[in-house]
Amino acid sequence: SKKYILAALVTGVIVVLPMFFYILNNQAALLRVTGTSIFSYKTELLKTNIQKLERDQASGDRLGQVFDNRRIVYAKTIISGYISHFDPNWLFIKGDIARHHAPNMGLLYLFEVPFILFGIYLLLFSDFNKKTKLLIFAWLLLSPVPASITTGVPHAVRTLNFLPTWQIISAIGIVYSFSYINKFKKAKYVALLVFALIFIFNFSYFLNQYFVQQNYYHSADWQYGYREAVREVLKLQDKYDQIVISDNQPMDKSYMFFLFYLKFPPSEYQKIGEKSSGSFDSHHSFGRYTFRGIDWQKDRLSKKTLFVGPPNDIPDGVSLIRTIYNLDGSVAIRITGT
Repeated sequence: SKKYILAALVTGVIVVLPMFFYILNNQAALLRVTGTSIFSYKTELLKTNIQKLERDQASGDRLGQVFDNRRIVYAKTIISGYISHFDPNWLFIKGDIARHHAPNMGLLYLFEVPFILFGIYLLLFSDFNKKTKLLIFAWLLLSPVPASITTGVPHAVRTLNFLPTWQIISAIGIVYSFSYINKFKKAKYVALLVFALIFIFNFSYFLNQYFVQQNYYHSADWQYGYREAVREVLKLQDKYDQIVISDNQPMDKSYMFFLFYLKFPPSEYQKIGEKSSGSFDSHHSFGRYTFRGIDWQKDRLSKKTLFVGPPNDIPDGVSLIRTIYNLDGSVAIRITGT
């Protein structure tokens, strides 16, 4: 009904309007967008192609000049990023980074594979309403478009708008499969038993991976140890003039955790300004706290400075004040002073 479409559009405009005006009036509103867009990583993305383009120009290769120019590079990157979200290995086997799903699993259950394939076949060739088909396939095919222009693709969080298309297609496949199997009196019980066993195994494996294994083996991926690090720093901070916390991987964006656990007033942090606190991909600082990469060969010469960083920033052999371990026993954070 057109009235429902109109009501949805009006509601959408009302919800989005404040954000739209905020984007127009505040340059910092798009820091996250510019920090993850492929168009913000020109040097990294185009480095190889610039060298190819220079060779093409030197050799007079006109075809090479066409295919190695930046517009083609961007187009190929976007298309590749888009297609990557339909990679079966990503969807069902490997999945995304550890923080985005249960470890050693894909984003969808393995038992769904035949039902999704059957569901797609049914939608394409059965007598489903054309508008229904168009809605589901348009939703499915348009969902990865925003993520395709960002770095780190395929990306599960940036394609949450995939949901619930995969589940709808899988459900169609399941319903029609059981409807067909139900015609066979004896075989249907065997088929139901096999499906039940596969489902129970797959779902039980998910529960174990998500609620047990992830906590133990992947605590590092959830940036474990910051609370303990802040508590230790609070005990020691009066002895030092400066506190340097690494913002290198895996401690990137460490300033967020210190602001939270230090209970630093948001209103006070907002007054600091862009000059002393960086943007999305910049170094940050407030008070005596500085967040940057640690170069131990140089930084060890500093006086009355407390350093907090991962093992790759604070190497073995350094006299440590405290070592914080992940739940699996690996080193998460090291604390030392000069």
